[in-house]
Amino acid sequence: MQIEALAIPIQRMFERSLAAVPSVFGAILTVLIGWLVARIVRGIVSNFLATAGLDRTAEIIGVSQALGGVRISGVIGMFIFLLILIPFLASAAEGIEWRAVSEPVTSLLNRVIGLFPSFLAAGSSS
Repeated sequence: MQIEALAIPIQRMFERSLAAVPSVFGAILTVLIGWLVARIVRGIVSNFLATAGLDRTAEIIGVSQALGGVRISGVIGMFIFLLILIPFLASAAEGIEWRAVSEPVTSLLNRVIGLFPSFLAAGSSS
C-alpha cells in the first residue's frame, strides 16, 4: 500500500515529463532554424554593406574609430541577426509555455517594430 502511494506521484511526474518532450524538441528546432536564417541574412547584409563601401565611408567620417575599429557593416549585420533571431526565441519560449520570457520579449519586439515608422518618417523628411 505504501509503495503505491509513492509510485503514483512518480508516475505522474514521469508522464508529464514525457508529454513535454515534443514541445521542447519543437522549441529547439525553432531556435536552430531561426539561428540558421539569421546567420545567413547577417552574412548577406554584412557583405552587401561592405561591398557597397559603407566600411570605407565609416572610416573616413570617423565612425570606425568610435566603434573601436569594428566594421560598421558587421555591427549592422549583428543588429539584423538579433532582430531576426529574437522572434524565433520568443516563439520557442511560447511553445514550451515559458511565458516569463515570451511575453516581455514579444512586448519589446512590438515596441521596436512600432519605432520603424518614426525612423522612416524622420529619414524621409531630411
